[in-house]
Amino acid sequence: MKLKKIMKEEFKEWEGDRLGNKAPIYKNPTLKEIRGLKKEMDGNDVRLLIDTKKNNVFLFPSLLLHIDAARALKIKPQDRKTRYLEVLGKIEGDSIIIDKSFVNKNLDWLKKYKIWFNNPFLNTNAF
Repeated sequence: MKLKKIMKEEFKEWEGDRLGNKAPIYKNPTLKEIRGLKKEMDGNDVRLLIDTKKNNVFLFPSLLLHIDAARALKIKPQDRKTRYLEVLGKIEGDSIIIDKSFVNKNLDWLKKYKIWFNNPFLNTNAF
C-alpha cells in the first residue's frame, strides 16, 4: 500500500495572492495544524474550500482569498462553482466554527476535522 493512501493530511506550501501575501493551505487539517495555524495568524478568522465530491477540506488564513487558494490548488472555475463550498470560519480553541445556514448538503463528515457549525442544533454529538 502506498503511503499517500494511508496519509490523508497534506500541507500545500505557502501560497501567495495577487498582492504578494503568503499563506499556508492545509488539506484535511490535523489538530496540530489547526493549533499551529492559529499561532501564526493575527486573529482567528479562516477560510475553507470544502470539496463535496471527495470529502476534502482545505483550510487557510482569511488573508488568502478563496479564488487565490483555488488557483493555487489548480481547481477549475466550473468545479469551484458546482463542487466546492467557499466558507468563512473562526478557530475557537481546537475547533473551527463555520456557518451552515446557507448550505443544504450533509456535511457531518467535517466533524472528523474538528469543524463544527455555529448553530448548536446542527451539531449532533458535538463536543
